[in-house]
Amino acid sequence: MRTIVIDITRPVYNGMPVWPGDPEVRFAPVLTIPRDSANVTSLSMGTHSGTHIDAPSHCLAGAQTVEAVPLESLVGPCLVVEFAARGRIGRDSLSESLRTPHPSRVLMKTGPETYLDAGGAAYLVEQGIVLIGTEEMSIESPAGDGSVHTCLLESGVVILEGADLSRVPPGQYCLAALPLRLVGLDGAPCRAVLTAL
Repeated sequence: MRTIVIDITRPVYNGMPVWPGDPEVRFAPVLTIPRDSANVTSLSMGTHSGTHIDAPSHCLAGAQTVEAVPLESLVGPCLVVEFAARGRIGRDSLSESLRTPHPSRVLMKTGPETYLDAGGAAYLVEQGIVLIGTEEMSIESPAGDGSVHTCLLESGVVILEGADLSRVPPGQYCLAALPLRLVGLDGAPCRAVLTAL
């Protein structure tokens, strides 16, 4: 039986949208065929461009960097939960959506401008979540004070941001979201895929 793999990674391309203040994504040819014997391109981008993983050191000084994030948190059963309302996702919304038992990885399928609040982050920690994902560029509102990131990352919850769940019905899947093994950095782009359980 053929395994169906759903790619939930956003394409990375020259000039793509990034979080305000982050470095722009730039591609530039260095070697080209037929002038040279191969094609080689220079790539310049921030560690939080496109679909990416936040390491604890993203918000916590001296904390774990992205190459040390446990692979066990990044691969395994996950639940895709859809939130129709725009705005904050808090404790009440999550408690209604996460029926026990549930996988320890959760991906939030949302409309635009939908963010986790501090109460929701605390609830996920209480529930033993090891990875939380969002379609937004950030799991926290642009007006946030960093408390959502801090709550999750201090507790060892991996944050996956910028996923594309537009073709994914709510339900249970197996997730693999592996960041580039960038040593000593605060995050990294990743290739994230889902397969049916």
